[in-house]
Amino acid sequence: MPLKFLKFIIIGNPENRRIGLFQQALNYWGLPSAKVLDYLDLIYGRESLADIIDSQTIIRIESPERNFLVEKAIIAAGANIEPAGTHQQITAADALALEFDKGRIYYPRQWYLGWCNLLQQWANVILNQDSPNQCLPGNNLGYFINHPTDIIQMFDKRICHQRFTDYSFNQLDIVNNNVIFSNSLAGLLAKRSREQIPQTNHTIPRSIIPLPRCLAGIISYEHLREQMQQQNLSRVFVKLAHGSGASGVVAYRVSPKGESAITTVERVRHQGETILYNSRKISTYFQREKIADIINILCKEGVQVEEWLPKAKLQHRPFDLRVVVISGEAQHLVVRLGKSPMTNLHLKSDRGNSEEFLQRVGVENWQAMRQTCETAARLFPNSLYCGIDLLVYPDFRRHAILEINAFGDLLPGITWNNLDTYTSEVKAILRLTADA
Repeated sequence: MPLKFLKFIIIGNPENRRIGLFQQALNYWGLPSAKVLDYLDLIYGRESLADIIDSQTIIRIESPERNFLVEKAIIAAGANIEPAGTHQQITAADALALEFDKGRIYYPRQWYLGWCNLLQQWANVILNQDSPNQCLPGNNLGYFINHPTDIIQMFDKRICHQRFTDYSFNQLDIVNNNVIFSNSLAGLLAKRSREQIPQTNHTIPRSIIPLPRCLAGIISYEHLREQMQQQNLSRVFVKLAHGSGASGVVAYRVSPKGESAITTVERVRHQGETILYNSRKISTYFQREKIADIINILCKEGVQVEEWLPKAKLQHRPFDLRVVVISGEAQHLVVRLGKSPMTNLHLKSDRGNSEEFLQRVGVENWQAMRQTCETAARLFPNSLYCGIDLLVYPDFRRHAILEINAFGDLLPGITWNNLDTYTSEVKAILRLTADA
C-alpha cells in the first residue's frame, strides 16, 4: 500500500481523548488526520462506512465509553437477540428512553449483545467476500486495526479464559487453528508469520499461559458458595463477563469468622428493587443478604469467577501490571499500585516505579512475563494491539494473566523506545502496509 494513498478512519465518540491521542500519533508520522465517524451517526445511519471506505482505508474502532447516548443506542441494538436469557432485558424503544443516572449499571448483557450486533454489521460492510484462514489484499474494502471479531471476544472474559486454557492444554494451536480475516491489518502480520514457519512434523514449542483457577458456569450466590467449598477456595473474584474498568467486580472472601465482599458496586434499594451502581469509592459488605443480592444480580448477567490470587507488593502496596502488546511485541508497561484488591488507575490507584519493579523482578523473570503476554496476544491474531493485566506473585517470579483488553492502550505519558502507545501503533501500521 503506497503511504500517500493511506487514509484513516476512527469509529468513536468525538469528545473522547483517545481519539485526540491517536490523531497526534498520525501527525507525528507525517500522516493526515483521520476522519472521525461518530458512533451515533453510524448507529443511526446518518453516515455509512460503505460510502467512505476503499481498499486503502485503515479503520480504528475506539472505545464507546463515557457517552450515555451511545450506551443507550448499543443497549437498544441488543434488544430481542437473546430473549430466553436470564439477564435483564428492555425493548429498544425503552432503552432509548432511559434517563441518565450516574454510575448505574444498565443491562450489561444486553449491551454486549448490541455491541456484538453492531460490530458484526460493520465488519460485514468492509468485507466483500471473506475467506477464513486467508489474508488476501484486494478482497475487502479496507483493514481493521483491531478486527471486530477479536474485539467481541476480548469483551467476554469467559471466552478469553477458555481460549488461554485451551492453548495451554494443547487444544488450540496458534499457528493452525486461529482464523485470520482478510480485512484485518494484523492478519497481514499473522499470515506472514505462518508462511515463515517451516512445515515439519516437529511440535512447535509452546509455553503454558498461567491463569487464576476458574469456577465456570456460576449462576447464583448459593452455587458460588457450593463450588468454592468443593474447590477448597476461600476467596474469589466475581466479575461481570462483559464489564470493563472494574465495573461489576466483587472480591469475595469466606472465613470461619464470616464473609465479606470488597467491590466497586454500590447497592441501592429503591421502591423494593435493588439497583447497582459503579462507584470509584470502594465499598465493603459483610451482611450475607446484601452480598447474595449483589452476586445474584451479577450472575444473571453472566460472570467470570476466578481464584483471588496473592499479589506482590511495592512500596508496601499490592500491585499488578498493565502491559501493552503491539504487533506481537510486549512494549509499554505500567505498574498499578492498589489501595484495594482492584488496582485500576481510575479507582485512585497510583502508578508505581517501573524501574524499581524491573530491578526487583530481574531480567529472566521479566522476559518470561513478556513472553506470556505476547503468547496471549497471538491468540487474537486479527488485532494489532491489546492491553494485558498481569499479576505478579509475592515471590516476584511467578505470574498470571488476569485479563486481556481490546482498548487497553490508554497509557498517557508512558513511552517505549521514546514512543507512546499510539505513536508505536502507527509505526507498526506503516511497517505492515509498506510490506503489503
